[in-house]
Amino acid sequence: MNWNIFAATFWLVFLAELGDKTQIAVMLQSAVHGRSIVFIAASLALVLSTVLGVFLGGVISKMVSERVIHGVGGVLFLVFGA
Repeated sequence: MNWNIFAATFWLVFLAELGDKTQIAVMLQSAVHGRSIVFIAASLALVLSTVLGVFLGGVISKMVSERVIHGVGGVLFLVFGA
């Protein structure tokens, strides 16, 4: 296992998720409903969306070069950031 990739991915996702709409929605749900069920549902949703991202990333990597992926990814981050 490449621990550098693991740590970089962990911190990227962790920091990106802090304070976003999803975290606020989970905070509101857990304030109204049971924390256990909200935790399980939110965790499963994040896992499934990550599985989808990893699967699609694998498919895309077979179709285009790494350079194109980096370029398109950079442009999308700028667009979404704006």
